[in-house]
Amino acid sequence: MPHSISGLYAMWWATHRADEVAAVVGLDDERYTTGLAGDSPAWPGWMSAVTAVGGVRDLIALDKSTDYLGLVADYRESLGDSAEYTPDQQDLYLRGYSWVLNPTMLDEAAHEAENVQEIKGATFPASMPAMSILASSSLLVDPEWESSHRAAISNSANQQVTIMDGHHYLFHAHAAAIAEMTQQFLDKHVQTQ
Repeated sequence: MPHSISGLYAMWWATHRADEVAAVVGLDDERYTTGLAGDSPAWPGWMSAVTAVGGVRDLIALDKSTDYLGLVADYRESLGDSAEYTPDQQDLYLRGYSWVLNPTMLDEAAHEAENVQEIKGATFPASMPAMSILASSSLLVDPEWESSHRAAISNSANQQVTIMDGHHYLFHAHAAAIAEMTQQFLDKHVQTQ
């Protein structure tokens, strides 16, 4: 059940190790788009220096009071109308989020374009159930987002794309709905022994 950039790895695994995958349910997970396949961004390089001195933690703390970068506002937007998280839980998440830009993640971001290239033209094997749940906000950011997911379908009988109103972090506000959709999809398409 990949989210975001891990969709690249799930697609690679589904096409190269299909015998090890029962189904893929993606949560606004990446596919090949020309924008993502372009040059890798420069920000991972300079962000490594910021991260090394605790800068992301400080930026998030500053952002909580000033909204200068919009990181905290973006997180709060991702919650939507969800009342599942207390203010204390939200603060814990934001403190944990400050560690997401670690050296491994920054290296991954620096190699994103070549990883996107690796799955160019990939489609799910026809016998593999696959569902992509896309965030409506991502369709506005990348005009190829929906079409790239539809292009990965090789069998519409057990593969589908669903669009959910919301933010890239759909699971923040829609965990219950996603769990229900996933269970229904798996019950219909995955045979258990």
